[in-house]
Parts: sequence; C-alpha cells; structure tokens
Amino acid sequence: DPFLRVAPPDHPYADHAVLREGMKYPELDPALLGGEPFLMVSKGQRIRHVADRVLHQAGVAPQIVFTSRNYETLRRLCAQGMGYTFVPRHYAGMLGGESYRPAYYAIPERYEAFWELSVVTLKDAYLSRAAKAFLRSFKESI
Repeated sequence: DPFLRVAPPDHPYADHAVLREGMKYPELDPALLGGEPFLMVSKGQRIRHVADRVLHQAGVAPQIVFTSRNYETLRRLCAQGMGYTFVPRHYAGMLGGESYRPAYYAIPERYEAFWELSVVTLKDAYLSRAAKAFLRSFKESI
C-alpha cells in the first residue's frame, strides 16, 4: 500500500505537482517540504517509520509541531492548514467526510514510501464463513 503525503488544501507547493498517467493522485516530491510544519504519528508506529525514512531520504529534517497516535486526527488538522503528514493510500478514503478535504499527493517511487499488507492463515486450518467473507472482501478492496 503506497503512502500519500497529506497537505492543507491551499498549500503553496501544489503548482509543483505532476499528475502522471494512470495515477489517481498527483505526484509531489517531499524534498520540497524543508522547514514546513509536520504532524506525525507517535514514534514506534509503522506509519512513522515509513514517514521518517522518506523524509530522511529527501533530506528534510521535519519541524514536528504535533504528535498523535491517531492518524485521523492528524489528517483532519492538515485539512485545516496546520501542517503536513503521511498516510497509506488505503487510509485516504477511510472515515472521510464532506466537512474536511485535505490535499493528497503521491510520493515518487524512488522513496519506496509503502508498506506491505498481508493476512496469514494456517494451511488447511478451518476458516469460518465470516473469515472467508473478510478475506474475499480484503482481496477485492486491495
């Protein structure tokens, strides 16, 4: 699941974004964010590991102005102009509402801004109908 950069809807770097063929979100290099405020999930969370790695590779020392364990809080604060954060693409559509709309940007592939999702079951183990329905739904959505 690739990560997206979450930005305020009226941020000044939007003019630098490039919409590549076949992509849902325009691509924007995180190297442009030096000196900007960041809203980050807490250290130790997987989202934070990926975000820290991307910013390090981009040569950006983030100015972290707020930390939370809740990515949804951070995403909503970004929509209000408080700063920038990162979320997995699959999270961008979750818990969404019409009351807030942050801007989303793809991160260039060279930053390897993604995490792998997996569901593991024991071979030949019993799976309930609910578990089978969940796996079917998971495969369809991913």
